[in-house]
Amino acid sequence: MQNIGFLFVVISELRKIYKDDEEAYKKAVERHLEFFNIHPYMLGVVVGLVLNLEEKAALEKKDFGKEISGLKTALSGPLSALGDYLFWGLLRPFSAIIAFILFFFSLIVTAHYLFSACVLIFVFLILFNIPHFYFIFRGLSVAYTKGQDVVLVIKKWRDFDLEPQIKKIGFLLLLSLFFVYCIYKNYSVASILGFYIMFLCLELIKKIKKFSSFKMLLCVFGVNFVLGYFKVGL
Repeated sequence: MQNIGFLFVVISELRKIYKDDEEAYKKAVERHLEFFNIHPYMLGVVVGLVLNLEEKAALEKKDFGKEISGLKTALSGPLSALGDYLFWGLLRPFSAIIAFILFFFSLIVTAHYLFSACVLIFVFLILFNIPHFYFIFRGLSVAYTKGQDVVLVIKKWRDFDLEPQIKKIGFLLLLSLFFVYCIYKNYSVASILGFYIMFLCLELIKKIKKFSSFKMLLCVFGVNFVLGYFKVGL
């Protein structure tokens, strides 16, 4: 899946490492054409570790092919799960929420849709791309420097539980987005209280009946459809 892309990343370095050993270079190319798949933003860690081991193999004139392939396979699963959690599960939605808060705030202040849309896009791209690009290159640097000891660093990342704090921050961000949107739409206090009561009722149903998020969304759309049909607005 990503083997050719991975080889493209490391092939120039492999040529430098094995410049005096054509046979070892060919073996290195072949082993990096094996099946490989990982979260793209965690790739730097594996590239750094692989280059560290390839240099070690060239210096010691040993064949580390099995160790390199084994580590790539062993790390791809945990790193992919960690990448999904950090970037798809946390960074992307948090960046989007903050961008939308500033979007509606900009609309309130300027009433200019094009400018506000540019603010939304710019803020989202900055908040999302700077951390993940930093992580790619920082992961490569740490893995290349530490070699196989990077596994201990990854374990620390996995053991560092941020979930309680993240839930609190996420709730505050969503609440901020809700209030900024209400101010933009000029909702009355009664309307805001109505939304809040509906939210509490759905949360209560979710806890009692163990509804999924999808069913929760269906409930929200259903309530709004009925209210709209009868021309009742919150």
